[in-house]
Amino acid sequence: MLRIVVLIVFFVALILASVSLVHGLHKKNMYINRWYFGFGAFFIILIPNFLFQNIPLILTNIFYLISAIFTIMYFETTRLKLEKNQFRGIVRSEQYPSKKD
Repeated sequence: MLRIVVLIVFFVALILASVSLVHGLHKKNMYINRWYFGFGAFFIILIPNFLFQNIPLILTNIFYLISAIFTIMYFETTRLKLEKNQFRGIVRSEQYPSKKD
């Protein structure tokens, strides 16, 4: 039971830390392209597994942790861009008047 509680607290802290890292970067006017986070999350797992046969378990877990952070940062950056309406080609539903019966 204690193990489950510790895991839940760990994942909540991981999400909060990743989101606050993105917001901290934006406050310092450091806008990193979201695709760097997206590809980084994928390749941080893929490349070491292709290059090395036996990776220690602790190192594999660190790679998974970094991949999780990059993934959360990718989605948070995407959410911020959607809220600021910075995507070209996306039309928000608020721009059109609603039909009245």
